[in-house]
Amino acid sequence: MNLRWRYTLFGILFFLSYGLILFEVLQQNKWMFLAGEILLAGMLVLFWMLYRNLLKPIQTISSGISLLKEKNFSTYLQKVGQKEVDGIVEVYNQMVEELRQERIEKEERNHFLDLLLEASPVGVIILDLEERILQVNPAARQQFQVQEPEEIEGKKLEALDHPLAQEMAAITTPRSGLIQLDGMSIYQVHRKYFMDRGFRRTFYIVEDLTQEWVRFEKKSYEKVIRMMSHEVNNTVGSINSVLGSLSDYHLPSEDAASQDIKEALEASIERNKNLNRFMSNYASVVKIPDPHLEPLNLNQLGERVLVLFQSEFQNRAIRVEKQLSLAQPLVHADPPQLEQVLVNVLKNSMEAIGQKGIIRIYTSVDPLQIRILDNGKGISSTSKNKIFTPFYSEKKNGQGIGLTFIREVLLAHRFSFSLSTNHQGWTEFVIRFE
Repeated sequence: MNLRWRYTLFGILFFLSYGLILFEVLQQNKWMFLAGEILLAGMLVLFWMLYRNLLKPIQTISSGISLLKEKNFSTYLQKVGQKEVDGIVEVYNQMVEELRQERIEKEERNHFLDLLLEASPVGVIILDLEERILQVNPAARQQFQVQEPEEIEGKKLEALDHPLAQEMAAITTPRSGLIQLDGMSIYQVHRKYFMDRGFRRTFYIVEDLTQEWVRFEKKSYEKVIRMMSHEVNNTVGSINSVLGSLSDYHLPSEDAASQDIKEALEASIERNKNLNRFMSNYASVVKIPDPHLEPLNLNQLGERVLVLFQSEFQNRAIRVEKQLSLAQPLVHADPPQLEQVLVNVLKNSMEAIGQKGIIRIYTSVDPLQIRILDNGKGISSTSKNKIFTPFYSEKKNGQGIGLTFIREVLLAHRFSFSLSTNHQGWTEFVIRFE
């Protein structure tokens, strides 16, 4: 029973007792009864005034407590006309105003942080107390190649089917490091934490450094190649001129020594020409022109390139399996450059197989991409992070020109791509056009 009802019950019992006393007084003295009635009326008025003065402030304070429990900071209390209580009401209203301002500032700050996360080009992944993904921004979703946050929220990083997530899960302490995937994609990953209601919460910041790294790398090797090409061409040209003049002095004769010298000079000239061709291959990567974009059908492009390898595939007993999209997969690209990319990819697949194998080609519209798979020897564990390093090659006499050319062309088109060997032993090259 609350104070209001107890006060009311007390008043009822009091006035009933007083009424019984007045009834007894009426039997003995009417004037005394009349005086008692006047006092009763005064007490009723006084009781009502006390009820208002005592219980209304209590009700006001009780309402304030209820508003605080409901976290309603937009309603203020009215003063009741009592100095002591009005002081409490004033303090309450001041406290509510401060809480309301703090709530507004917090909501504005949180809204700003949400907008910042949404617009940030850097991936941000926030984990809950159980190390499950609580929140990801669009940049992180793009890095994990997912469309909706629901696809990964609530899961642990090691449970995601993406190499970046697997590498991030291996970072178990607050630190920073570089992660390189498929020899191409490079990420700067920071694992940090913040305090939330007394608990430590983990979050990751993932910065894609691929474009900056490629630009820096390309600028470096372009400078070296141009310098080497210039020096080699000038030197080889001069040497060949001298060697040619010397060779002319040794006309065909029966003299064995003269014949040996002539053959040595011709071999040296041919070796210098090979050196020129060797440097020209490197210089060709530097001189790739900007792409001239045109509408291009991936199905037709794939068929056209396969014709070039038809006889070679037959000689090597390589079977080609095609699964081309029924809907026409149209892209905007430079036809000669993209055709050369596919030629290089198929050539690598053919050389990886050697004899008797399978090459599979898939095209699709959703997602818009082309995939080329082979069951050749695959990519070794030591080379998986080096395959797109400029001029790196696993082949004995390889120059690494093919994959470097592929990388430069696809990057110039702003197409994403990957090359990897899966657990079943299939090596897959994927070009994504979205």
